[in-house]
Amino acid sequence: MATIEIEVPVEFADEVDELRGAIVELLATAAHEADVSMSLPDGRVLLVEVKDGGRSAVLRQLLEQVARNPGGLLAVSGLLETLTLREGVLRHVTDTVANQPVSLGPATAGQIALVDQGWRGIESRYGALDAGGYAELVGSSPTSRSVATKAKAKGLVGYRRGRRILYPCFQFDDRGLRPGWSDVVAPLRDAGWDDEDIVLWLAAPHGSLGRRSPVEALDDGDDDLVLGIIRDETAGVW
Repeated sequence: MATIEIEVPVEFADEVDELRGAIVELLATAAHEADVSMSLPDGRVLLVEVKDGGRSAVLRQLLEQVARNPGGLLAVSGLLETLTLREGVLRHVTDTVANQPVSLGPATAGQIALVDQGWRGIESRYGALDAGGYAELVGSSPTSRSVATKAKAKGLVGYRRGRRILYPCFQFDDRGLRPGWSDVVAPLRDAGWDDEDIVLWLAAPHGSLGRRSPVEALDDGDDDLVLGIIRDETAGVW
């Protein structure tokens, strides 16, 4: 057990019960077990005893923040939720790597992180649909997973995220695939590009497009310019 002393500001002396509740919620958000006891022996100093003493320094800073402003609990809790989530992700990745037959070098780990950032950026900016979402977009039943599979022949591109294939929404209009989309995707596939490379390339800034991405250029109506760049890249012209 670690004991953390928090001085309660005078302006909150009459709101100790609220503060106590805020701290309990804060510790719960931080994914600590509920083995927490609190006392206010002199009306000014709140004594918090927590089971996990290894993080007492960090907890002290966070709890003091709450003590200074109980209304700031949501912001601090949000930070803790983020940290807890990242810790869980890191633990999962570490366990997965430990079970691999060969070690994972820093360059490979960095590449994985960059690709993940790429997917998250696309999802944040454009959105993405799974097979059911695409089927619903084109007026089919959301349970009809074969609709997306058949649409691949028309240029539908996707990428794997966990156990799902996601299809970025930059390739859609309100009826399905945007007009002429196959003309964009087909040459890249014919050149041996896989769908994930195509998605990342389409969403990345391109020097020949004034730092616009190919998708942004298509949105601006510069289809011929994009198709010309695709011809050059698939022919090995740089």
